[in-house]
Amino acid sequence: MTSASWSLPARLAATAAAVVLLMLLLRTATAEHNPQSVDLVPGSNLVTYDGATLPVWIALGEAIIDVDAIWSFNAADQSWALWARPLPPSLQGITELEHGRPYFVIAARALTWNFFDSDPLAITACVANGLTASAQAAETTVTVFFLHAAVPFATSLPLPLCTAERSVSSADPVSGAVTALLAGPTAQEAQANVFSTWTDVGTGESNCDGADFTLAVTDGTATIQFCRSFPLGGVITDAAMGRQMDATLLQFSEITKVAILDVFGNCMFDLSGLNRCLDGAT
Repeated sequence: MTSASWSLPARLAATAAAVVLLMLLLRTATAEHNPQSVDLVPGSNLVTYDGATLPVWIALGEAIIDVDAIWSFNAADQSWALWARPLPPSLQGITELEHGRPYFVIAARALTWNFFDSDPLAITACVANGLTASAQAAETTVTVFFLHAAVPFATSLPLPLCTAERSVSSADPVSGAVTALLAGPTAQEAQANVFSTWTDVGTGESNCDGADFTLAVTDGTATIQFCRSFPLGGVITDAAMGRQMDATLLQFSEITKVAILDVFGNCMFDLSGLNRCLDGAT
């Protein structure tokens, strides 16, 4: 294949790779970090990622605004992989950041990148007594995932999840779990500072005959589309909402991937506007 026959995205990817590799050769700083965060300087930073293994856009949190690219090197086959904000999903070489792995992180400015907890499975009960909220025709117990405290407007701390049990109808426990998540903590749980980013956030009329959402599970992908508008609250709140919903749905063995769509059918938390949550979904 000649260079003239390359598609535009391929040429952009090759150009981006050449530019970023040149930046790596010219200037790389070893980032100062602790298990909770890392201080980045403008340009290239060598970082040992100590956060949880998560999709790139979730793992970056607020830092996604100022991180332009991430490179990783595979010593086994001597190859490089790239994640870059401008690239479409089909050209992203890195889809998730792995705990304990080194990365070259290209930052637009100096910033502190705060990690989410290093073990996402180390989730505690929301309250010691395991309070539950019963539903009519309850036959099955499911788990919903809340937060230990309200999400501040800006935070330098991870947002650990906590679990609460709910009783739902066994006819559709998946939808029941989502309904319980949207209902939020009980009054007693709220008094214990349990919080949910999903509580009372839907606005306007439903376009689904009064329902809050539709949900379908196909080939392991749970696609949930909301029937009301959900004003978003910023990168940290968005990440917390995504983590709560993902954890609540991934408890079911038939679900391996979650796609969260807004009222217009777009990926709710995709800052790129490329609807990357639909990649591979059917």
